[in-house]
Amino acid sequence: MTATNLIVIGPSGIGKSMLLARVAERLAGRTIRGFNSASMWDGDRRIGWRLDACDDSDGGVFAHRDMTSETRMGSYGTDSALYKRIVLAQLMPIDTNAIYFIDEIGFGPESSPRLTRQPWHSSIHRLRSSPSPATATTVGHPSRKR
Repeated sequence: MTATNLIVIGPSGIGKSMLLARVAERLAGRTIRGFNSASMWDGDRRIGWRLDACDDSDGGVFAHRDMTSETRMGSYGTDSALYKRIVLAQLMPIDTNAIYFIDEIGFGPESSPRLTRQPWHSSIHRLRSSPSPATATTVGHPSRKR
């Protein structure tokens, strides 16, 4: 069986994460695995992101301007241990009866070239080639020619 995979692409703030949340609500009763992110704001200034497991088993502040860490996402320090813990728990082993949501694929420490061999990065690639349906979001850059 071949899975149907969907990638939702759009600029920041267009509602990709909200779309995943609404689809998850409509799939109540189905097994949904994966993770979602939510921006944290101080007025009109983004200060970080939360990362939460789709099954509410884990979550927390993943990236913050005031966080000190070796791994950074631009001006944000990251909690790589939180990211690894959530991703590994949600994406390994692959459950062929589950629907997977990955909010902001490429978000987080897996986008760092020196971390591409880490287990959480390869688990996302294994999911993409599995028979399980997966939906992911990513930030698209409309000005970039494809």
